[in-house]
Amino acid sequence: YESNSLIDTKLAHYVTLRSFNSMGFDNILFYNMSINSLYNPRTFFFYRKLNLDNINYILSFNQIVKTVRLFFEIKKKIDSKEKLINLKIKNIQIGDLIYDSYLRFAKKPTVDLNDIKFDLELFKCISTFTFWYEYFRNNKVDSFIQSHANYRVGIPGKIAIAKNIKVFNINVDDIFRLNKDKKYLGLQFLDYKFAFNSLNRKKKFIKIAQKKMKVRFKGGNGFDIPHTFKHAFKDSTKYNISNLFSNNKKNILISCHDFTDSPNAYGKFIFKDFLEWIEFLGKFSKKEKKFNWFLKPHPNPVNNEDKIINLILEKYPQFKLIPSKTSHKKIIPHIDLVLTCRGTIGYEYPYFNIPVIMAS
Repeated sequence: YESNSLIDTKLAHYVTLRSFNSMGFDNILFYNMSINSLYNPRTFFFYRKLNLDNINYILSFNQIVKTVRLFFEIKKKIDSKEKLINLKIKNIQIGDLIYDSYLRFAKKPTVDLNDIKFDLELFKCISTFTFWYEYFRNNKVDSFIQSHANYRVGIPGKIAIAKNIKVFNINVDDIFRLNKDKKYLGLQFLDYKFAFNSLNRKKKFIKIAQKKMKVRFKGGNGFDIPHTFKHAFKDSTKYNISNLFSNNKKNILISCHDFTDSPNAYGKFIFKDFLEWIEFLGKFSKKEKKFNWFLKPHPNPVNNEDKIINLILEKYPQFKLIPSKTSHKKIIPHIDLVLTCRGTIGYEYPYFNIPVIMAS
């Protein structure tokens, strides 16, 4: 088990642990989220109270030597973002995880291969790979449980899958078993149609969903979306944006993402990161002047992204800013098309007969 400080995730671990116990598993271990770091005392105490032993998640001297050698070998090879994202070690692709991990922890919208923070993150990722590759080679492991399939913490799971170890992603929201065909959390949506068609009372569930969606689009509560803390349809702001729009041209809304939030979470997509996607649209919009272009920042970014947005608006003045906290109820009547990469807007605007093109 990857130890986790979130209360809900601890409860999920408690429930699944009892399931493993009932199946006869008694040698169950836990490890820290980050290699060569101290355990959170409360988290450590919680998992020990579950009668779990902890892994000594620290590199040995020989592993440090291997990591240093591998670091310099890889550093020479990756002279472009393309080579980084396609990087494999022992024929296991982890370049996308390194790429996203750097964005998150360095708080950058795109990779800078000359940044000292990139070198530090690369070294940490290689350290993680070295430890777990040897651990799975030297120990008989039946199942591996993680909280994320992306970032640096997703590296052990990638190795475990390659070695035919069962890998489960368990967190606050769901439990999903990863495999060689579905190595990323979130790809379970590919099975949703099959799963829904196997239900007996489909019409009843459709009515329940319709009812919840109507409540959400009116700005009410009762429509649960994981990790969403602010209601996108609640009209709690005083922004007057009606004067921004024109009836003479088609209005296109660019719905931005959190620039540091794992653009490759579901595997590589068309662009290497969200900034490259915005740059593409910015260049395209300069040529297509028959449209009005509107940019709406992500409402809940992990880091303050005002600086990034301001640089984009300065570079592409044809983009008109819609404040991130603006309710979609105010925006929808004016929009003809939405451009985004992923997220709930992909099904919200089509509900109002507004097409959405997703660069996924």
